[in-house]
Amino acid sequence: MNTENTLCKAEIKPNSKIFTLICSLILGICVVIFILTMITFETTCDSGGNYRSRNIFGHIVAMKGERADYWIDKRFFGNTVDSEQSVLLIVIGLSFIILVVVKLMCWGAERSRLSLTVDGINGMKKDLFSSKVLDIPFENITSISVQKGILDKLIGGETVAVASATGFIKFRGIQNANEFVNMTLEELKKYKESVSNKSAQQTVVNNSSDEADKLMKLKKLLEQGLITQEEFEQKRQELISRM
Repeated sequence: MNTENTLCKAEIKPNSKIFTLICSLILGICVVIFILTMITFETTCDSGGNYRSRNIFGHIVAMKGERADYWIDKRFFGNTVDSEQSVLLIVIGLSFIILVVVKLMCWGAERSRLSLTVDGINGMKKDLFSSKVLDIPFENITSISVQKGILDKLIGGETVAVASATGFIKFRGIQNANEFVNMTLEELKKYKESVSNKSAQQTVVNNSSDEADKLMKLKKLLEQGLITQEEFEQKRQELISRM
């Protein structure tokens, strides 16, 4: 990429430190509570000689044999899981999955790049297993906008969405998204105006050329005596007024 032609570069700097801290804290608390649910307290002995213990939620765990003041609840490794443990497992699993997904998105965003040049937009979008080179001239850009949703709040920054004749692509974690989009829209407007002016000038040139050809034919008709001088002058003035 020629940096001399670059008008603006997107600052892709995702920042998910706060989210990561909160998610890790929730994950850690749930893991600690889950471990505590597997530890029993308040061991008592019934008339049949069986020991019973309660976990932190007050669930009774039947035991046989010698008394133990602190005992790891073996039921978890069998077929029975308390409802509280099930909820904790779900929260732990979801927290871990969300944390991993956000980290992967940040990893991809940090390795992507997006630039505005005098010719259009170019860059590279990287994901976990793929990368896509972006090179879109102004004539192929359909729209460009700033988006901000839940994912943007998680990874930090904003999303720049680019629609073109070749498809739709999003770049996340951009800190100067509004500046980049506004500058792109300005350059896109200038390009369209330039194309429109060139088209209008070409139309004028074509019309002038057509009228000049007609004027030459009209003069030949006069020389051949097929029209009078008065008719020639009248037609000549009409053609010149349209040039």
